[in-house]
Amino acid sequence: MTIGRKLHNSLLLAIVVFTTAVALWSVTTLSESERLAADAGSYDRLAVGMLNHTGYDSVTRPPVYPLFVASVYAVVGHKPAAVAVVQAVLCVLTLLLAYRIFLYVSRDQTIALLALAVCAVWPPFYKQIPILLTEGLACSLAALTIWSVICASEKSTARNCVAAGIMVTVLTLTKAVTIPYMLLAPFALLLGRPDQPRQRRRMILVMIAASALALAPWTYRNYRVTQRFLPVTTLSGFNFWYGNSPDAYTMADQADWLKQCGEKVVVNTVDSAAVDRDRAWMKKGMALVKENPVRTLGLFARKFSGLWLGTLGCNPSACATEIPHIGSFGIPKMAFLQVPLFLLAILGWFALDKPARVRSYPIIMLAAVWTGVYVALWGERRYMVPMTYYEILFAVTAVVQIARRRSHRQDDDKGLEPVRG
Repeated sequence: MTIGRKLHNSLLLAIVVFTTAVALWSVTTLSESERLAADAGSYDRLAVGMLNHTGYDSVTRPPVYPLFVASVYAVVGHKPAAVAVVQAVLCVLTLLLAYRIFLYVSRDQTIALLALAVCAVWPPFYKQIPILLTEGLACSLAALTIWSVICASEKSTARNCVAAGIMVTVLTLTKAVTIPYMLLAPFALLLGRPDQPRQRRRMILVMIAASALALAPWTYRNYRVTQRFLPVTTLSGFNFWYGNSPDAYTMADQADWLKQCGEKVVVNTVDSAAVDRDRAWMKKGMALVKENPVRTLGLFARKFSGLWLGTLGCNPSACATEIPHIGSFGIPKMAFLQVPLFLLAILGWFALDKPARVRSYPIIMLAAVWTGVYVALWGERRYMVPMTYYEILFAVTAVVQIARRRSHRQDDDKGLEPVRG
């Protein structure tokens, strides 16, 4: 379904203007101290260290986001607010690229524009702008990665495959949880047009090689400073242990729980002890999983709910205190929004025709990796913000398809001739 070019351009311009205004306004919603709270302070310190040539003293933080922050500081000075402004601009550009992906998948301007409009008013996209956290950049890189994989699957040239491989690695060096996507994404090439299967199989190897070569300098750096093989970062072991420890969910503050356990996370370290400690945490996590597999499955379900369903089903007394609940049953407020959105997204994906579902496979692959790793480890709802664009696309698809079928049914009813005896 198409709409007039003039109306399309007017609606697109209105959405872009609205998004730009809200994104820039969101920069002012935090003070300078709030902008560097928690993990944000670590990224700021690493960026300053890069500029001062004092080294990158961490094996727990991937390098791309600190490098992004440092590049902004190099131009305007140590001004965290400037990083937020750049992230606001990236938010707008990401929305435009997401619209291009929406059009590619759905081949329907109405669905794409409606999905874009919903994204433009979706609060979580703006909440990650003013603070120095990886989500401010990961949304853009995830969209670029998906688009590069789409381009490689549509036209499997060496240039497209190399570009896609590099983009997958850049995303991995921003969000280390996407490392399985480095191996999975190349197989999207087999899902494109069925012509030249032999060439496509060769291009899979090209894409994997490009990803590996792009990752090699960082992996070598990690080996040089730790004398351990470490592809991206540590802390996966700690997150696996923490995410599968039932006692961790009864404490409102992670630091208190760690103190109670006699453990400590050291972020600013580059020695082999950090890697060994993380591997020890991984072994402790595996022991917990083997100890009670049924409990582990329950925790997996709980983490999945936290990522996609607004923590529906979690015991309110054991949830973080900042999650608001409604009524004596403890239904989280966000569940009223996130559960229908998730269910509509599932329905919308199945409502797509087969070619559209095939075109969406690069998105589904990345969403599956993103979700699966965080469910196995541990994660917060904000970690899923880069995937929410596409959840909204599929949810809008379901709503539009239902509306169209209802409209067609009403038209058919009006067109019936009365039966004469």
